[in-house]
Amino acid sequence: MNTKVYYWLIVLFCIAFLFPMQQGIAQSQQIGNFPVYSAASYYYTAKPGDVMMQVNIWGVVAKPGRYEVPATTDLIQLISFAGGPQDYSRMDNIKITRFEKIDTVMVLKEFFVDLSDASKVNPASLKLYQGDVVEIGHTSWYVWKDIIPIITTVAMITTSIIEILYLTNH
Repeated sequence: MNTKVYYWLIVLFCIAFLFPMQQGIAQSQQIGNFPVYSAASYYYTAKPGDVMMQVNIWGVVAKPGRYEVPATTDLIQLISFAGGPQDYSRMDNIKITRFEKIDTVMVLKEFFVDLSDASKVNPASLKLYQGDVVEIGHTSWYVWKDIIPIITTVAMITTSIIEILYLTNH
């Protein structure tokens, strides 16, 4: 076969197989590492006789969802129930949202807890209440982990096309 035909076959192979495969890998990593997009889940961790409360945990944990946990559960225990922080979890800025009744009005309160160094955390800030929503964000590196493989694939395809164009002109 002609050398040009071999190069065109390589380019077609890259376009047909490598690029879609790379996108599939990125999508599976996105679902695995950033479960905010996963289906909702409900977890029940009760023992007989426990007073229970429902809390929600969202973001970059292994098992986000609504948890029914003992009323004595604190923030660190809830994160542990949810499978712990994942790669790219931002533990220095965990947001807790709660509704509190002041007089006859329900007020939305938000506060942040820094768990990057647990020895410096005030134990009172770890207390959870019925209906709390805990959000664990992601670091800026999370975005780059999906972008870099795509850039690499595009660069490979572009290099192959330039090489083919160069060889066909010489």
